[in-house]
Amino acid sequence: PEAIHTYKEWQLLGFQVNKGEKAKARFTIWNYTSKPSKKAKEEAEKEGKEAAADPHYYMKEACFFSQSQVSKIEREKQLPALIAEIPAIETAAKAPELETVYSFMIDADYIDSLTTA
Repeated sequence: PEAIHTYKEWQLLGFQVNKGEKAKARFTIWNYTSKPSKKAKEEAEKEGKEAAADPHYYMKEACFFSQSQVSKIEREKQLPALIAEIPAIETAAKAPELETVYSFMIDADYIDSLTTA
């Protein structure tokens, strides 16, 4: 088994996914947002109003990369990514009890057997 994380999670941990790497695994995860849904935006647009915030969870396909697919990034390059992530972290902290799961422990040989079959 090895640790895998999403692209964004690796960046927060101070790593960059190597160029040309393909995801080790893809899973559908629950993601949280406080933005209005596409349907709510369209309805508000028809009424000539601005769509109100609509906190909700939605399903999203996430790509996961392993430790062997990433390289450590310099602190100076990491800082802008961390600063950009602050609003999302604050929003997630205010979210209801459910939370997005970004990492799993998987058996790489098992994943390889699925992709080569």
